[in-house]
Amino acid sequence: MPVAKMIHLTIDGKAIEVEEGTTILEAAEKAGIRIPTLCYHKKLLPFGACRICIVEVEQMKGRLIPSCSTPVTEGMVIDTHTEQVIKARKMNLELLLIHHPLDCPICDKAGECDLQNLVYEYSVDGNRFKDKKFAYQVDYVTPLVERNVNRCVLCGMCVRVCDEIVGVGEHSFINRGFRTKVSTDFDRPMDCEFCGQCINICPVGALNDRLFKFKSRVWNLTNVDTICSYCSTGCTLTLGIKNGKILRVRGDDEKGINKGDLCIKGRFGFQYVESPQRLSTPLVKKGDKLVEASWDEAIQTIAERFREIKEKQGSDAIGGICSARLTNEEVYLFQKFIRSVIGTNNVDHSGGYAHKGLEVMGRSLGYLASTNSLSDIRNADTIFLVRSNLSETHPVVGMRVNMAVKRNEAKLIVASPRNIKFRRFASAFLSHKAGTEVALINGMIAVILKEGLADREYLSSHVDGLEELEKSVANCTPEWVEKVTGIKQDLLIKAARTFAAGKKAVIVISAGLGLPVGDEKIVQAALNLALITGHLGKEGTGVAVLGEKSNSQGAIDMGALPAFLPGHQNLLDPAIRGKFEKAWGVTLSPGAGLSALEMLQEGRLNALYLAGENPLVAYPGQSQTKKALEGLEFLVVQDLFLTPTAKLAHVVLPALSFAEKDGTYTNSERRVQRITKALPGPGTAKSDLEIIQRVSEKMGFSLPGLRDIWKEIIELVPIYQCIDYPQPGDTGTQWPCNLESQQGTQRLYEQGFPKGKVRLTPVAYENEVEADGSNYPFILLTDSAQFHSGTLSSQSFALNQVCPEGYVEINGKDAAGKGLKDNDDVVVKSRHGQVRAKVKVSRKQPEGVIFIPYHFDNLPVNALTDWAMKYVRVNVERC
Repeated sequence: MPVAKMIHLTIDGKAIEVEEGTTILEAAEKAGIRIPTLCYHKKLLPFGACRICIVEVEQMKGRLIPSCSTPVTEGMVIDTHTEQVIKARKMNLELLLIHHPLDCPICDKAGECDLQNLVYEYSVDGNRFKDKKFAYQVDYVTPLVERNVNRCVLCGMCVRVCDEIVGVGEHSFINRGFRTKVSTDFDRPMDCEFCGQCINICPVGALNDRLFKFKSRVWNLTNVDTICSYCSTGCTLTLGIKNGKILRVRGDDEKGINKGDLCIKGRFGFQYVESPQRLSTPLVKKGDKLVEASWDEAIQTIAERFREIKEKQGSDAIGGICSARLTNEEVYLFQKFIRSVIGTNNVDHSGGYAHKGLEVMGRSLGYLASTNSLSDIRNADTIFLVRSNLSETHPVVGMRVNMAVKRNEAKLIVASPRNIKFRRFASAFLSHKAGTEVALINGMIAVILKEGLADREYLSSHVDGLEELEKSVANCTPEWVEKVTGIKQDLLIKAARTFAAGKKAVIVISAGLGLPVGDEKIVQAALNLALITGHLGKEGTGVAVLGEKSNSQGAIDMGALPAFLPGHQNLLDPAIRGKFEKAWGVTLSPGAGLSALEMLQEGRLNALYLAGENPLVAYPGQSQTKKALEGLEFLVVQDLFLTPTAKLAHVVLPALSFAEKDGTYTNSERRVQRITKALPGPGTAKSDLEIIQRVSEKMGFSLPGLRDIWKEIIELVPIYQCIDYPQPGDTGTQWPCNLESQQGTQRLYEQGFPKGKVRLTPVAYENEVEADGSNYPFILLTDSAQFHSGTLSSQSFALNQVCPEGYVEINGKDAAGKGLKDNDDVVVKSRHGQVRAKVKVSRKQPEGVIFIPYHFDNLPVNALTDWAMKYVRVNVERC
C-alpha cells in the first residue's frame, strides 16, 4: 500500500503529525484536545451547520473556520480557545436558543443534551436576540418515536444518519429560511424502518424514545452492556435499568462491532423480557391439563420418565433440540447432557436445516463458519447479495452495505425474487424466479470462465477441480439462464463481469428457519464463484452466511449437531470421540444421530427435550410436526412463554431471557462476546443452564457450572483455545485464536486452507418449486418480516405496534386480478393446508409470488408447507 503523506501542524501550542486529508477536528482529537461540536459525528460526513467547532487559524489572519470540515495543511497554527473563538461560540449558542424552548424540566434529553451542556459550559445565561418560539405540533402519531421539531437545532444529524448509514432517507430539510425544519415529505408521520438511529444521534430532545418517555431521568439509570438476543450480527446493547426493569436500550458509539448502530429489534424489541405472558413456574400435565408444580416435582418427573424410556426403548428413543438463542455454555451443556446422560447423538438445533450452508463451508474449506469479518463487507468494492434481504433479517449488516455503496462507491449486485430495498442501490439487480439461485450463480461462473476473467494465479495455487467445474457449467449459457431464471442475458453478463472485476468482492447469503429451501446448493455455488475469482482469504472478500439467531454460530461450535462434537469435531472419528469420552467419563454412542426433522418424523422417538425451540410454529410442515409431537410418550419444553409447542408438552419449564443470565454468544463473524445478567427473572424461572444441570443431577450425573464449562470448552475445543472469558462491553475475540500472539483471527484462510488445495464442487440446478401450477398459481415465499425475528419478537409490545400480525403480501396486478385490496381478508390454500390472513398489496412482490412472514402464532404459514423443502404453490381467494 502507498505510504500516506504526513502533515505537520500546531494546535494550542502542541506539535502534531497526522495523515493528509485529516480535518482539524480529527487532528485535535488525536492530540487529546477537545473542540466542542453540535452537528458533528464521526460516523457521518462533515456538515458544518452549527459553527460551534470554529477555531482560529494564524495563517488566515484571525478568520474563524469550522474545524469539522476543514482539512489540515502543512505548518498550520491553530488556536481552539481564544477570546474571539469563545465569544463567537457563545453567540452561536444564543442564536440557537432564539427559537429553542427552554423546557428542560420536562425534556427526556435532560442530563445528556449536548445543547444544554454547551450552554452551561459557556455560561450563556441570557440572550440578546429575541423572537417568538416555534409552536409546531408535536408528532404523537408515529410509533416508537416522538418528534418535537420545536426543539430541533437543524444540525441535520438525523437526516444524515438516515441517508448515509440506514439508507432510508425518511428525514429531510423542508421549507426555507427561518421556517426551515426537519420533517418527512408532506409533514406526515414517520413510516420507515423505525431503527431509532435518529433518536440515538439527536443532540437535543427533538427526537425521543416513546417507550422511555417520562420513565426516568438518565442519571437514575444503571447502564448494563450486553449482546442483542435477536440476529447473528452480535450488536452490543446498553440496557438502561431502574427498579429491576429495562426502561430503554441504546447503542454506544464506542462499544461493540456495531459502534452504536441498532435496528428496531435491538432498540425496541426488549419488552418480551417483561411480558406478563412470561412463564414463571413449572407446569406438569395431569390428565389433559398443564398445572403449576414445584421445581422438585417437575425435575423428578423428567428424570423418572427419561430413565424409564431409556431403559425400555433405549437411548436412541430420546432426542434433544435446542434453540440458537441459548448461550454457548447452555448449548454445550445441552448436547453434553443428551450425549453423556441420555446416551444418544440425537441432538440438533434450528430445524436441522438452517445450518446446512455452514456445514458446506466446513466440508469445502475447513471451518463451519463464514470466511470473513463483517468489516470486510464494509471495505469491499463489490458486494453480491444472494437471497439476502438484509434490511429485514440483519439490518446493521445492511447499514454496512449501504455505507460501502455510498461512501466507497462499491458495486452492489442483488439477486432476489422480491423487490427488496437494496435494489435501489444496485449496479445490477437480478430479479430471478424463486428457487433459481443456483442456475443464476452457475451462469455467472460460466460467463467468467468463458471470458477468461477467472483468477488463474489463485486457482493454480489454491484450487483443484476447475476442469470438472467448467464441464458442469458448459450448458449454463446466458440464454439458458434467462429461460430458467427470467434474468435478461445482458444483465447476467454485466453482473458476472462486475463481480470478476472487483479487487475485493464479498458474497452475502442469509439463512434461517424462514428460508428452508436450497441452503447447501446456494452456498456451494457461491463458494465456487468466490474461488474462481480469488475472493477468499483477503481483506474485503469472502462468503458470509448470516445465521438467523443470536448464537447461530455458537450452537454449531458447541456441538448441537447430530454428527459433530463441539468444535466441529467429527463424531465418527474414534480418536476424537475418545478424547471426549476421557474428559466426560462416559462412553459415547459411535453413530451419528437424527437431525431435527428426522426426530420429528412420526414414530422415530418416544421422548423429546426441547430447549427454547417452537417447531410447531417455526418449522415447516405444521401438520406433520404436530402429529409427531402429539404421538410422543413424553415431551419436555423449556421456554420463556407457553408457546403452541409448549401446550403439547408433558412438562414445561420456565427459562430466563438473555437479560437475566450470564454467558457468551458467538456471532456470525466468529466473535465470542459476553451477555450480562441485568435483571432478576420472573417467579422461579431459571436459566437453561441451571435447568439442564438439575435434570442431569436428578439422573445421577453431575454437570459443571458456568466458569467450569468455559474451562472445559477451551480444553476440548481447539478453535476456542486461548480465548479468555470476555468481559461485559468488550468486543470479544474471533476464533481461532493465534497461540503465539494470543490474538483472534479477523478472516479465515489468509495463510491458505487447512486441507491444502480446495476442490471445486459442481452444483447442478434442480427445480425447487412444487408442480401443479393450475390449481395453485402463486409461489409462496417465507422469511422474516422487517420488524420481527423468529417467534420471540412477536411477544414484544413495541414491535407489535408496528407489525401486530401476519399478512399476505401480494403484487398489485395479482391483487387486482383477484379483486383484492389492502386489509381484505383472504384464505391461502396449498396442497398441505390453509390459513386466513389480511392482504397487503405491495410492489415488493413480483407477479405470481406471495410472501407471508413466519413469526406469528395466529398466522401459521407452515400449515401451507411440508418437509419436502421446496417452494410450495398456493392459491389466494377472498374469504
